[in-house]
Amino acid sequence: GIQVYSLYGVRKAPTPGQLVGIDMLLYDIQDVGCRFYTFIWTLTYTIEVISKAGVELVIFDRPNPLGRKVEGCPLNFDTGLVGRLLPGQTFTIPQRYGLTIGEFIRYVAPYLPQVKTTVVTMKQVYDLHDNEWVLSSPNMPTLETVRVYPGMGLIEGSSLSEGRGTTKPFEITGGPKISPVKVLSYFKRNNVPIF
Repeated sequence: GIQVYSLYGVRKAPTPGQLVGIDMLLYDIQDVGCRFYTFIWTLTYTIEVISKAGVELVIFDRPNPLGRKVEGCPLNFDTGLVGRLLPGQTFTIPQRYGLTIGEFIRYVAPYLPQVKTTVVTMKQVYDLHDNEWVLSSPNMPTLETVRVYPGMGLIEGSSLSEGRGTTKPFEITGGPKISPVKVLSYFKRNNVPIF
């Protein structure tokens, strides 16, 4: 009998009406450590709404499957659900930000409305590679997908397909105007390893 609300797509955060009778919001979602994965930004929009409703936030932290490495081009404009600049923020977030979700929210907290926040940290940071991956979305089914996502996710802004709807999202790409012969020829001419 519990009502479920989606925060994906048109709605970026719960509405004030959906928060009536709610004292505490629990966030227990696996992130993938990449700026354009929407979960971190949905959480920032949610913080803006729950701050007005007096709702407390508890984040159950999870490991960043991409580890601590920070790399990739920073975003210097607001794109909504795949990256945003918070009011007053003077720094940008790179593609791989090397933080857990709890660390990320603490990092951007000075640019968000104040909310009583508790981060339930992990007793130890463990390597996800030794544990079974539970897909965080239908398009993030494996750790291999997570590893290629920071690069392949950039294809979403082009006319190419990034493999969504296949058994290997973000692990394959293509398009009707691509010539495999020309691509392979380019790779060979430029000594790009083909595996």
